[in-house]
Amino acid sequence: MGWLGIGFKLVPMVIEGVRTAEKILSGRNQGKRKEETVIELVRSMLHTGEEGRDREALNDPATLGAIRGLIAAIVHLLNVVSSRPSGSPS
Repeated sequence: MGWLGIGFKLVPMVIEGVRTAEKILSGRNQGKRKEETVIELVRSMLHTGEEGRDREALNDPATLGAIRGLIAAIVHLLNVVSSRPSGSPS
């Protein structure tokens, strides 16, 4: 599978990793620890279910940097959404 396919596989893994890290690491000022937890969870998911180049995706510095950016974007989105009053679209 090409790099685009690997990227599409990684997005749901990162989302699930963020959800899991948020559940197991509660409290403030743990952003870096949560980020590293997400990276390890995604790495574990890749090693469990993928083959070949897919398994090694997080060994590429550019891919790892993009994953860190994706984690930050997902966390920011979740923070914005959770700060909204219930039932308020804006």
